[in-house]
Amino acid sequence: MTNLIIVMTDVIRPPVSDTETFDHAYTNILETPEIKAVESIFKSKTPEESFRAALTLAAAFTQINENSRKNNLVFRQINAKLDRLQLLSEKIDTLNEQLSEITERLDAIEAAAPREHNSPELSERDMEVLDYVKSNKRVCAEDLQEKFEYKGRNAASARLHKLFRENKLEKVYSGRKVYYQIKE
Repeated sequence: MTNLIIVMTDVIRPPVSDTETFDHAYTNILETPEIKAVESIFKSKTPEESFRAALTLAAAFTQINENSRKNNLVFRQINAKLDRLQLLSEKIDTLNEQLSEITERLDAIEAAAPREHNSPELSERDMEVLDYVKSNKRVCAEDLQEKFEYKGRNAASARLHKLFRENKLEKVYSGRKVYYQIKE
């Protein structure tokens, strides 16, 4: 029975401070309510029952120790993943900063250089579309499709986007729809 208590105290013994001696700490452990409860269990049983109880306690402590190791492994894996996420977040921030710088440079270049158009003159249909946009303040591809009887919305959208690229119209987003209006 003393051997079992020594084994158990090795498992649950608190660390010994510099001022305490090992014997003093060991004596304090033996006086804890947990150890006294275990001693009372073994005193009231036959040697065979005490042996079975000791095996049960040893198995329980082994299981607790194994679960503790598994939990520590899981925590290490979680910490590694959190570290990886933090690293990725920092990389994303760096990329966002670089993208902002590139966008600013591109905007400055576009503002400095006037846009050149391949087609200085607009077609008759483009003029009609611009007049329609002026009269309605803003239009979407569906409006243009109905007005000019395009078979599909794609052709109307392409016409509006062409005028946008030529700097005649500007885009206004409203939910999922894209509206075009005369550039001011």
